Amino acid sequence: MRLVAKIAGLTTAVIGISSLASLWIADNALNAQLVRMQTLAAREVLAKSLNNDIAADFDSEQKMLPRLQAIQRGLDAEFAAAIYSDSRIIAHTNVTEVGKIQERPSTGDSDAPGIITWNGQPVVYVSVPVKLHDEDFLDSLSSDESDLAGRLIVGLPLTRVHAVRSQVFRRNAMSSALINLATIVILVLILQGLLVPISALLSAARRVGAGERGVKVPVLRQDELGALSDGFNAMVVNLDTTTLSRNALDAILSSLLDMLLVTDREGAIRRVNPAVEKMLGLSSAQLRGRRIQELVEGLLVDDAGALLPEQPPEVTVKRPNADITALLSFSGIRRKDGEYESFIFTLRDVTRRNKVEGELSRLGRILDESPNEIYMFDAKTLNFTSVNASARSNLGYSMSELLAMTPLDLKPRFTAAAFEDILVPLRSGERDSLLFETEHRRKDGSQYPVEVRLHLSAMSSPPIFVAIIQDIGERKLYESRMIQSEKLSAVGQLAAGVAHEINNPLGVILGFSQSVLKRMEPGHPWLAPLQAIERESLRCKRLVQNLLTFSRHNQRRDEEVFDLAAVVTETLTLVEAQAKVKSSALTHEKESKPVFIHADRQHLQQIIVNLCTNALDAVGENGAVVVRVNSVKRAGAVWAQLSVTDNGQGIPEAIQKKIFEPFFTTKEPGKGTGLGLALVSELIQRHGGHVDLESVPGRGTTFRVEFPSVENIPAPAVRTGS
Repeated sequence: MRLVAKIAGLTTAVIGISSLASLWIADNALNAQLVRMQTLAAREVLAKSLNNDIAADFDSEQKMLPRLQAIQRGLDAEFAAAIYSDSRIIAHTNVTEVGKIQERPSTGDSDAPGIITWNGQPVVYVSVPVKLHDEDFLDSLSSDESDLAGRLIVGLPLTRVHAVRSQVFRRNAMSSALINLATIVILVLILQGLLVPISALLSAARRVGAGERGVKVPVLRQDELGALSDGFNAMVVNLDTTTLSRNALDAILSSLLDMLLVTDREGAIRRVNPAVEKMLGLSSAQLRGRRIQELVEGLLVDDAGALLPEQPPEVTVKRPNADITALLSFSGIRRKDGEYESFIFTLRDVTRRNKVEGELSRLGRILDESPNEIYMFDAKTLNFTSVNASARSNLGYSMSELLAMTPLDLKPRFTAAAFEDILVPLRSGERDSLLFETEHRRKDGSQYPVEVRLHLSAMSSPPIFVAIIQDIGERKLYESRMIQSEKLSAVGQLAAGVAHEINNPLGVILGFSQSVLKRMEPGHPWLAPLQAIERESLRCKRLVQNLLTFSRHNQRRDEEVFDLAAVVTETLTLVEAQAKVKSSALTHEKESKPVFIHADRQHLQQIIVNLCTNALDAVGENGAVVVRVNSVKRAGAVWAQLSVTDNGQGIPEAIQKKIFEPFFTTKEPGKGTGLGLALVSELIQRHGGHVDLESVPGRGTTFRVEFPSVENIPAPAVRTGS
């Protein structure tokens, strides 16, 4: 019945508004018609007052005033007046208005009636023209303004129009109200007959929704409402047979941890399980009817916005606090004609899983990009399970090759038993990690020193060993250089401490021996011992001088710019005698143009003599030594290069890195001090140069010394010889 009341009220409102609008339109039309009728009546009265001599009397106020007063009385008008064509008042029933300008209402037509205000009251303004010549009244109304003497005007009160209009309006309103009331009564009776079966259906539906079974409604009509009642009764019967299966289905859906949503083909949600309500914080009633596209981003829809039967594997579910990533399972239910009727969505929250996988992936990238070599190998089989990019690059193996290998394939120093002995403290838990040094062998056979930090990851399944390895080749090189530097420092300290103590007695010995030798005759029995004393004293003097050279690290004396080739030519004369004694060839090759350097001449000569002497010692009898001077360009800089090449037996690779160390020598005892090449290296470094060794056993050796070249030197600063 509430629906009936609502419909009746709405109908009443609509009919009332329509009636009021009709009355308002009719009232306006009636008002306009009454004004027009009053205007026509006034014009007829004005026409009767016009006579043949009115044009002659028109300019006289005294003559026109009686006429105007008669017109005012005859029409019961508020006023009457005569005005010129320029609207100036000639005569007026209210004499105070004479001479003023009478404004006509703006109606778009000079003869049309209008409403003006007179003494605070609305009046109808009626105007008729007065011709200069005698004409018919109707003709005068249609004549143009050029033949006018002026106009007669009257102001008619609207009270009579309003009285008539009010009477008519009351009659129309009463008739309309009676018609509307009858219409509403008939409509309520019709609606009541229609809504009774609907109310019965609604009540029965509520009872079924509350869980009551066997509810039926009476079939009161034979139309569509009757068919609806029959359908409802059939539905109740079917519902009784399916309630048990639905309860079981509800129990299954409620126990699902994944979110489940059922939608129609356009995506409108029909049903959700409790997991959806918990995840989104919305009840099923709030979700029902909403489109799933509003809650889930990334779903595929067609141009019309309907869901497609294919969907992506992962989507984003929007929540008030934070969105989540969900794994999507999707299926569709088809009708008999093959078209999809509804869709079932299953969403599994994989936000945390994806985050963990992302962290693991990021950690994997960090490990793979680490400059250290990282190896993981099975704790039982020792087979590699993972090797990072730095290790693969240094070793030269691919990942597939390494996965078929074990650490023993890379460590030539270890046997299987020795490696297992290292792993025992880690397997037993005695140690958390181990740190040791060894060597790794690359794919090309070369080896490099490494520092290994090894630990056992027992938490993984299966357990694995993790080895973090650092290539310490450069560190070993630095350590070697540090040791050599410490040796040089020790030599310097030794030389500084004993130089004067050795030189003084050595000078006395050398002086007395040379003095005695000058006085001794050939064949004297003491001649040979004294010559031995002189020779060994000179050797000791050179040794002390070399030691002093090491001790004076920052000393540079007599530095000048000169041609390197000229100094080499000059210095080779000091070793030519030694070459001739050994029947060896000593050759000097140089460029056509000078190669200038800035250096200490005596130090440079010492470098040349030491290198050539070592080369002659290496070739022995009938050997060949070639000394070359040339310039080379490297990295935008010009270098002066001095190379000494011999065809001797060469230097074994194992000792090539040691020959520049102090006190290291391969010569027999008494034939070398081990300071010659060390001194050469020290002097070259003092001059900003470097020395390289190239030697092939059985084919000879080449020492290449390079100094910074000096260019664009003014002529007075250059020396070419001694």
